[in-house]
Amino acid sequence: MEFDCNGHEAGYVSVGLGISITNEIIAREYAAFHLEAKPVEPSALYHYVAIWQNGRTFSNALNVSLEAIVAAFSKMKAATG
Repeated sequence: MEFDCNGHEAGYVSVGLGISITNEIIAREYAAFHLEAKPVEPSALYHYVAIWQNGRTFSNALNVSLEAIVAAFSKMKAATG
């Protein structure tokens, strides 16, 4: 899903309904949800991070999704880089 409003993705992630991509400023606001964040590249004016439930064990589908997101960003970085 794609959102144009901060907060929705944190709610979905915090109840275990996936992972999300957001920027580092918004990710800091989600600290109260006890979500884990990891930087991904490339960055725009700020760095994007993937967020998920702290300590969550990913299903195979979520692992594949996260790997695809990281690979897509890696390809974009290599193309612009």
